Amino acid sequence: MTDIDKIVEFVVTNGGPDYAKLPAADFIEAIKKHREYGTWMEVKDDKGLAGVARWNWTGKDEVEILDCIVRKDLRSARMIKYMIYLGFANNKNARFMTYNRFYKYPYSKKRRFKIGG
Repeated sequence: MTDIDKIVEFVVTNGGPDYAKLPAADFIEAIKKHREYGTWMEVKDDKGLAGVARWNWTGKDEVEILDCIVRKDLRSARMIKYMIYLGFANNKNARFMTYNRFYKYPYSKKRRFKIGG
């Protein structure tokens, strides 16, 4: 796994402006907890970190995506789908996913999707 300081730098550089305002110590603790619970993901390529994501289980078969941050040069719907696919391949009990794009759309409602067929 990637060093936590490199992850914090990645998040501040590639996340929205609200991530830069977060105290690093709080984010470091969140990363440690999510790694411990298996609700953390890192995607790497030849340049290093390509994306990071964390989620919470909100029920026996539903997860809520908390963060999904992709390196600026790789941002696309395809990359997000790839990260979601990888995350759920390792969490086979998940049948539903929720998320809220409040950074881009602050007044949007949480959306819920069924995973798979």
